[in-house]
Amino acid sequence: MDWSFSLQCGWIGLHFLGLATVWMVRIHAGMKSEGLAHAMFLASFCSIVLATLVGLKCNSTNWTFSAGILAIMIVAAVFDFSSPKEHTMQLEFVHNRD
Repeated sequence: MDWSFSLQCGWIGLHFLGLATVWMVRIHAGMKSEGLAHAMFLASFCSIVLATLVGLKCNSTNWTFSAGILAIMIVAAVFDFSSPKEHTMQLEFVHNRD
């Protein structure tokens, strides 16, 4: 097996792992394993950042795919996918006694 094929398979696997960790962070929100999911997300995020920089430095066109995966990871980690019905606004008025 050629080493470049192994490198490409590892590169693609790294990106699938990154997307899987985003999913894991969402699934484990509020659980005891949330910290582990966050750590795995951070590690895979940093790995994909490095893959993007290496691809950019080597004049490869694959860096755009890595950058797109990074963008998807950021949006999926930050955006709230819950339905608007679950959001409630609670206002409390406190009387000022001056």
